[in-house]
Amino acid sequence: MKELEKYFDLVKYDYDPEWQIIDVTGDLKPRDYFIFAIKDLEGDLDSRSLINALLNAKRALHYQVDLLVDTYGYKSHTNRNSFPAKLEYCKKCGIVSPRVLNKLNKIRNEVEHDYAVPTETEVNDFIDVVELFLAATDRFFYRLPDNIVFPGLDEQNSDKFSDIYNVKLIKNLGQVILARQVNDNEQYETIKAPDERFFIWISFLNRCTQ
Repeated sequence: MKELEKYFDLVKYDYDPEWQIIDVTGDLKPRDYFIFAIKDLEGDLDSRSLINALLNAKRALHYQVDLLVDTYGYKSHTNRNSFPAKLEYCKKCGIVSPRVLNKLNKIRNEVEHDYAVPTETEVNDFIDVVELFLAATDRFFYRLPDNIVFPGLDEQNSDKFSDIYNVKLIKNLGQVILARQVNDNEQYETIKAPDERFFIWISFLNRCTQ
């Protein structure tokens, strides 16, 4: 999207982000299930402990993903409860790097055997990748992009575009609002998921607020 090109220079422009948080209302958080998974591997390992460790790690992963995609408006336009679809949504929003997601998908596929007891290696590999995902996404729970206020742009560029001075994420609704200054007038545009422009702007917000 050509309109974004002049905002991409993260070194040149000192963006002024504001933050919000992701509320977790349940008694347990994703990290709690992850801790359970680690504890399941303490002591002598048997089928029960390996299965419990794997299931708790999966709970941590699925819970974290659900909280993230719901925050970015996944439910605003679809009823699909497919975990791969939710991971793809994470990817499109720029929530986590494709490299992490590729590792996650690979190891998840390896341990998806109905009624099979996972090996210790499989469980440890899965826990390692889940921990990598949690570490890459925990920041969103206390530093979720709210909006970015753009600084003034170079005068040489100002006649090419109507300057956008603010981009705001509307949490849970799958919307971003662009505020523009056009000839001394303020104009607002709402872009909704699954419009591809929504994902471009969300990825930009996440990139700028790391």
